Amino acid sequence: MNEHSNKVVLASAGTGKTYSLTNQYLRLLFLNEDPGKILATTFTRKAAGEIRDRVFERLVESITDSDKRAELSVEIGVPLTEDQCRGKLAEFVQRLDQIQISTIDGFFNRLINLFSHDLGLPTQWGIIEGAREDEQTIEALSLMMQQEGLTRVTEMIEGLNRLGDKGVYQEFLRVVNTMRPVFLESKPEAWDCVTAPHPPPSEDVAEAITTLEQFNEIPLNQDGSTPKLWQTKIDEIQELLPDARRTGDWETIITVGPAKKAIQGEEKYDRKEIPEAFAIAVKVLGSATASKLAVRIQKRNLAIRQLLEKLETELEELKRRNSNYTFSDLPLLLAQNSLTNEESNKAELDFSYRLGTGIEHLLLDEFQDTNPTQWRVLQPFAQKILATPERGSFYCVGDVKQSIYTWRQGEPRLLESMKELYPQLESETLSVSYRSSPVILETANTVFVNLIETIDELSNSDPNWVKGAQLWTMNYPEHESADHLQDSLGATYLVEARSKEENGGESDPVIEKLVERLLALTEKSASISVGVLTRTNKPISSIIDRLQTSGLKASGEGGNAITDSLAILQLLSILHFADHPGDTAALHAANTAPLWPTHLFENVTKENEVLASVLRERILEEGYGKFIASLLPKIQDHESYGDWDLRRFNQLIDLAFSFDIENTSSRISDFVTYIQNTKVENPDTAGIRVMTVHAAKGLEFDAVFIPELSEKLEGKPPQIYAERPNPENFYERVSTSPKKDHRALIGGALEALHQDHLVRQLQDAFCVLYVAITRARHHLEMIVEAPPKTESTAKNFQQLLRKSFTLTPPDDHGIIWQHPHSDPEWANALARPIDEDSDIVIHDPSVPLLPRTSDHRHLPRRSPSDHFGARGIRIDEMFNVSTGGALRGEIFHRLFEEINWLEEFEVQDDDLLHTLEKFDVTEETRKQYIEEFRLSLREDNVVKHLTRANQLDTIHGTPVQWEAWRERRFCISLENDDGTETLWNGVIDRVNVATDSSGKYVGATLLDYKTDAVTEETLAGKAKTYQPQLLTYRKVLNAITEIDEREIETGLLFLGSDMYIPVDSI
Repeated sequence: MNEHSNKVVLASAGTGKTYSLTNQYLRLLFLNEDPGKILATTFTRKAAGEIRDRVFERLVESITDSDKRAELSVEIGVPLTEDQCRGKLAEFVQRLDQIQISTIDGFFNRLINLFSHDLGLPTQWGIIEGAREDEQTIEALSLMMQQEGLTRVTEMIEGLNRLGDKGVYQEFLRVVNTMRPVFLESKPEAWDCVTAPHPPPSEDVAEAITTLEQFNEIPLNQDGSTPKLWQTKIDEIQELLPDARRTGDWETIITVGPAKKAIQGEEKYDRKEIPEAFAIAVKVLGSATASKLAVRIQKRNLAIRQLLEKLETELEELKRRNSNYTFSDLPLLLAQNSLTNEESNKAELDFSYRLGTGIEHLLLDEFQDTNPTQWRVLQPFAQKILATPERGSFYCVGDVKQSIYTWRQGEPRLLESMKELYPQLESETLSVSYRSSPVILETANTVFVNLIETIDELSNSDPNWVKGAQLWTMNYPEHESADHLQDSLGATYLVEARSKEENGGESDPVIEKLVERLLALTEKSASISVGVLTRTNKPISSIIDRLQTSGLKASGEGGNAITDSLAILQLLSILHFADHPGDTAALHAANTAPLWPTHLFENVTKENEVLASVLRERILEEGYGKFIASLLPKIQDHESYGDWDLRRFNQLIDLAFSFDIENTSSRISDFVTYIQNTKVENPDTAGIRVMTVHAAKGLEFDAVFIPELSEKLEGKPPQIYAERPNPENFYERVSTSPKKDHRALIGGALEALHQDHLVRQLQDAFCVLYVAITRARHHLEMIVEAPPKTESTAKNFQQLLRKSFTLTPPDDHGIIWQHPHSDPEWANALARPIDEDSDIVIHDPSVPLLPRTSDHRHLPRRSPSDHFGARGIRIDEMFNVSTGGALRGEIFHRLFEEINWLEEFEVQDDDLLHTLEKFDVTEETRKQYIEEFRLSLREDNVVKHLTRANQLDTIHGTPVQWEAWRERRFCISLENDDGTETLWNGVIDRVNVATDSSGKYVGATLLDYKTDAVTEETLAGKAKTYQPQLLTYRKVLNAITEIDEREIETGLLFLGSDMYIPVDSI
């Protein structure tokens, strides 16, 4: 019987999706599967970290708690002992570097690195995000517009011709970010899906014109009089006819009153029957208009596709030239390679060959957010596993109801179709929540179990709306709380804000009601977690400001810019002055700040240009990180700055060092923009967190408030329609979105595309509402606007909720519905006293969780290079060499790694050139380095230490054999003088190690290569800098080989200078 399970798990919110996936992972571990052959992917670093942490925590629990061990044993179906659990924990910790629990982007990044040469990528490509990604796209747009002409481009995008140049680029960037993913997922024929209807014969058009010109059969009122509105509209049509006849533009005619109704298929206008002759004539002109409009859309679709194709060409060239790619490029590169190989009958890339191990177990988390391109990369792994179930397993977990990333091309139907695509998969549905109290889940059930009936009423039985509800509810099992939550208390409310008139007309009534309700709740319990969830980013800043004004501590998710600190603003003033010395206001703000670096200007004139020049030169010489870090003592010592400034300034230093590493720009304005736009987490965690529903995915709160419910369920009109009948395939039909009237007039493919889009948009809306509601553990409030004076026909979130519940007039708090078992005192029940008689498991610290040799997880970690100073200092500062010198060192280390022994070294220059391809230098430069390398091989000290024949034949009279270790990596625990341990990790350049006839290590020469330029006068001083590092290397080698340290000759070999110095002589 196969011990492995191939399964698709449909896990509703709070039902233990991560728990289920970690069960599968732990089962594989205890079945003695190789952890290096288990790949578990998810979509965020946080989620990947949570999976790793859960695995680790549950292994620890299985050692310290026999009940937990028994529970785990039952859940994974494997008998467990304490020793087994201890052994698996040791294995998991020791092999952390091989554990493949990562984001899906992280896995793709790894594959790309392995196959970068095969994929034709530059040797030192990198990933850019955010503003830098936008800048690269805008640069490509600029290049394309220079070739195509701004007018042609703006004609393709409605409304752009009204904007200035900057507006054009920003608006087109927005359009591109919407259309480009569709372009990349569609073939050219998909953009040619709109068929123009045949225009009516010219004689029919002429007859229709005559009918309308002569029309006087206006339907009469009961008293025989002519309806005034009818007469006005017929007069208007007849006045417009001459110009329409001349231009052939009949749209001005068919949009007038009774003509528009006739086009829409209505039989009455102003409660009067539309005469048949009039309707026929108008419909003829409507057909002529539809034909012209369809041709226009056809041309526009094809023109936009051509522009996107040209943009893609420019963008690909820029990416290659700049070596900058984006995360969204990674699956495209991998999938396109696979497709190309298939079409050209070449063998597909064998991923497992370069991964160093095959992937035999595939665990996919949040599968509903996977897009087809990502699946095309993962699918070969899945199919290979499913074809040999006795060797591997496939396990995917997701929830179609939580698919809120379709705007990022996420395709929830992939999850729905897994069982159909792979019948051998078992299926499991999880609907018991371990998060929410019964009142929360019963509220969700009230909304979603009855969704079809509610939508039918809300939409007046519109078939597309009803279809959207039907498709969504197919995946909604009735939710219930887990047994241990059945008695937990909670409260849910639908709350109505005051009208704008009652509220005074100045502030937003919904936000005011939100503040009022939050104040009431937090008065009862200030320690609960609260999430305020919005549909969009727009209201977040207003909500946070209003909450803070009311004395409530609140923050946004994802952090804020660090410019909320006086110290940061003053530092930016100093930088602004350095960039703009003529700005006297900036100079005044800069040199009156305690941060002003007075020590830099002691021996220079105080002219603006000179001061600014000194600042610029210092920044250019040191980099932003070191320059800003040098000002930290001023923040620590001056009374003007508080703890907040100190915390923010430390965050600024981190950002500055990151900027130095990741950016080549020397423009101060670029750095200032980077600091102003980069968001970091606040040093303090606020009690109330305000965020979008999308940002709240995966989170939970004691109390959830949903204030932004006036958004339409169907969303905004799309810029582009794209239809994909099969979720695995490319889009089959693509078109830009015309005006509503034009779409209805043309009909055909456009109307079908619209209906498909509407159904999907509605399902997205239901998902967003579901995710918002199910973030709550105990308390949920949905705040709606006051109803209009006349009955609302709006089809938005708040109307959906109003129709889902049986409402009452608002009470003093604005409550118009509450769950019958709502308990406003629920928070008091959260802090229950501990039962003194209850069993408490306390881990005995004298009993190690891991075998002593593996107890490294919490040891302080260091690298021998740490002897040079704290982390965060740049490499070029450590060694006092230029960036070019550091590159030379890397290249020489890589070349010397090729040498086993000199007498055996026969590698040709062409092979060495290939070895250096990963370095971003020209071929000519690589050749120069190889020539220098060849010269260094003739140096006396190199020949002495890298030639086997020059090594001793015997050590203490014992014959020995020598082998060479090159780039020896290590991670080992060493005992400190005070008895504590430190975990050291790093790489030793070279060890010549001697063994006796039994294979025992008896002697060694440890070499550390340096490319610093030294002379006999500077050698000792330079060597002293490196001495602590080499002594640590020697201790490491002693621990690895058990060779007495006195038998390990350890020295520095300065390449290019032909100098060698033993560490003991320093």
